[in-house]
Amino acid sequence: MAVVLLGKQGLAQMSWKGTAAVVTGYESNIFKSPDAVDSKGDTLNPITSDSFLGIELDLGARYDLGSLHQFTLSYSGDEFRYADNENVNQYRHSGDLQYRLKAGTNTYFYVNGGIGYLQKLGTNVLGEGLTRLYTSKNYLLEPRLRHQTTDYLRNDLEYIYKYKDYDETEGYTSIDYREHEFNLSTLFDPFDSKFRSAAELILGYIDRQYIEYSSRDVNGNTSADYPTRNYTYFTVTLGYNHPFDLFDVELYSRYRTRRDNFEDYYSYNELRLSSRIRGNITEDIHYYVFVSWRDRDYLQKTANQDSGAASDEPNLIWKNIDFKTQIKYQFMDNMSVEAIYRLDNRDTNVTDLTARTNREYTDHSVSLAFVVDF
Repeated sequence: MAVVLLGKQGLAQMSWKGTAAVVTGYESNIFKSPDAVDSKGDTLNPITSDSFLGIELDLGARYDLGSLHQFTLSYSGDEFRYADNENVNQYRHSGDLQYRLKAGTNTYFYVNGGIGYLQKLGTNVLGEGLTRLYTSKNYLLEPRLRHQTTDYLRNDLEYIYKYKDYDETEGYTSIDYREHEFNLSTLFDPFDSKFRSAAELILGYIDRQYIEYSSRDVNGNTSADYPTRNYTYFTVTLGYNHPFDLFDVELYSRYRTRRDNFEDYYSYNELRLSSRIRGNITEDIHYYVFVSWRDRDYLQKTANQDSGAASDEPNLIWKNIDFKTQIKYQFMDNMSVEAIYRLDNRDTNVTDLTARTNREYTDHSVSLAFVVDF
């Protein structure tokens, strides 16, 4: 829906849109758990399957004040309830306000601020083998400068400030953190396609500082005398997207390093390859396929052990495969039905299946969604 107003500031236009969905489905391993026992002798959450019911809502409103100023307000949220495991019900609510200024013919300045509330299952947030339910508040501030040098070249420079405030978990140290992120991206369009077909290069740097969470030394030991945990990330991303006659393709590769700035206990190198394909089977039936492969190598040998004792275990390596396919049937202009299948699989090189570092799992999920656009 759009409303056009004419006032002292010139032509102004306001528009809004929304999407609501009801989702039902089944998940084979809701805790993403291996069938093993951790080093303390406590049984990990067993492999547990369950059915779920959820609702999703996305709302957006945009106000254009002439050709120079634009304001966008958005909300995104969902709630998911499990039939037999009420203690893992999850939710996500976030709101964002963005201001865009057209500073020149080919230059735009953006400022985005947001706040979110999140409750979800997470693995290894505390460096443990157990899956836990985490509740957090998230704050975001993101200024960004975009300049299109030519019809073929566009550059973005952005800074992102994040603050993640976890609810206190009994028996654990607070894991709240602040994060500063800087990204420089270049988009190159050799076909003059208004960047529908383009190659992309992104260089990124992140500094994450925990408020109270203590560092570990090279042997995996922690102490109140050690500094709070501090990670730095360096990222190089290469991407390419291209629209073919029958489908669109996106290809991405990302190499990321994380450095634990105390004694490198949690440092790793990671390579991720991913691809997305979108297309139409008929005018009303659309499909989407996503696949991602990730290899993470921890640098310290002790990151693969239950204690600082000498071990013949190699450095910890994770290999993840994430696959998702979706079929959408648009039976009315504003109504559709979507069928979704997802596979999430992690393999490690841990040979001791009772070790806390045994974080292998396989999780299948299938879902059906009824979606209304308005």
